[in-house]
Amino acid sequence: MSKLSHTPVPWHYVDYSPQFNGCLPVYDIRDDNGTCVAEVVHNESNARLIAAAPDMLDALVVAYRAIPIDSNGTKDCPLCKIQAAIESATGLPIEEVLK
Repeated sequence: MSKLSHTPVPWHYVDYSPQFNGCLPVYDIRDDNGTCVAEVVHNESNARLIAAAPDMLDALVVAYRAIPIDSNGTKDCPLCKIQAAIESATGLPIEEVLK
């Protein structure tokens, strides 16, 4: 996955809501160095999902590689969804991601 250019993992969400007395839900996504990956997410569920995105992408690539090619030389249909998600997340064709 050397072609991927997103900020290295892990990502974490940081809850800034206490600074607003809990009246305003504010979350940032940061890497281990404290670098902001995504600013001001106003929903904790979305913040958790964004923070988990690199790990989910990695899991999808692992799953894609693990599913065998069928006798026709193609991947099963469930794998099509995995491939589409990987290509959507990376902006790259699956062949480039797997290099």
